[in-house]
Amino acid sequence: MNAPVRCVVAVLATAFACSGQAQSPATPAARGPERTKVVVVGASVSAGFEDPTSRGSDGAPNRSYRLDVALKKIWSRDVARVYSGANFLMFTDPTGYGRRQIDSAKKVRADLVLGIDFPFWFGYGPHGREAAGVLEGRRLAAQAKCLAMLEELDCPLLIGDYPDMRGASHKMLPARMVPNKVTLAQLNHRLLAWAAKRPKVRVLSLADFVAKATTQPMRLDYAPGRTVTFPKYFLLQSDRLHATRLGVLVLVRQIRDVLPQLLPKAHPLLAVDPTLCDLVQATGLADQLPAGALHAATAVGTPQGAGR
Repeated sequence: MNAPVRCVVAVLATAFACSGQAQSPATPAARGPERTKVVVVGASVSAGFEDPTSRGSDGAPNRSYRLDVALKKIWSRDVARVYSGANFLMFTDPTGYGRRQIDSAKKVRADLVLGIDFPFWFGYGPHGREAAGVLEGRRLAAQAKCLAMLEELDCPLLIGDYPDMRGASHKMLPARMVPNKVTLAQLNHRLLAWAAKRPKVRVLSLADFVAKATTQPMRLDYAPGRTVTFPKYFLLQSDRLHATRLGVLVLVRQIRDVLPQLLPKAHPLLAVDPTLCDLVQATGLADQLPAGALHAATAVGTPQGAGR
C-alpha cells in the first residue's frame, strides 16, 4: 500500500472511531484464480507494423494486428493478462530493445513469453558494413547474444525461427540486411539445437509459414468440415515482409497449436481452442477472406499448413 492510500485509510478509520459506531471485523474478499501473465516480445510483426504503401493497383491499404490484441480475442481478462513489449523499431538496436523487453518480462514475472519474431534481427539486419565473411560472422555473434538473453527467462517460451525473406521488398529489407543461405541455415540449426536442450522452449516455424505463403496457395483447416485456401502472398502485406491481419490470425492459430507442448494439460490457456473461423469472426474479418476461399474438407489427406 503506498503512502497516499495509507493516509486515506487512516482518515476513514479516525472518522468512524469519532462517530462512536462499532466496527465489525472485515471479511476478506475471496480471491479468484491467478490470471496467467502472457508477455509478447519481438519486433514489427508482433508489434503490428503496417506497410504505408498500398497493396497494389486497387490502392487498398495494408492492415495488420498487434499480436497481443489478437490474443486478447481468445483469452478473456479473467484468464490472462496479456502484455506486449514488441517494438517495430527493434531493427535499429536489437540488443538494446531486446534487453528492455526481456527485463520487462522478468519484472512482471511472466508465466509465458511469446517471441515469434524476437530472434529475427539477431541474424537479419546490417550488423556493420564489413566484408561479407566478417558480416556473416557478426550475425552468428548477434544470435548468441539473443539466446543468452532468452536464457534468463525461467518460464515457458515460444520463439520463431529464421524465415527466408529474400523475396521481401528491397526498400523495406535491403539485400545487405539479409543473411546468405549458409548463414541462414546456421542460424536455424543453432536456434533449434539450443531449443532442443530446454524443455520449456518450443519453436514456431516462421520459415515454414513464409515459405508456404510465398510459393503456393496455403490451404488450412477453417472450421469443422471446412477448409480455407489463401492465394500466394495473400497473408503478407505488399512489402512481403509483414503479415496482414489474416496472416496474424493464422500465426495465432499456430501458436495455439504449439502451446500444449509447453503448458500442463489442465492449464487455463488451453481451455479455449478456437478454430480459424472463430478467430476471423471474433475480429470481424470475414469480409476480408478471398472470394471462393472456403471449401468442404476432403475425407482423404490432411489440409496443408497448421490450424484447425
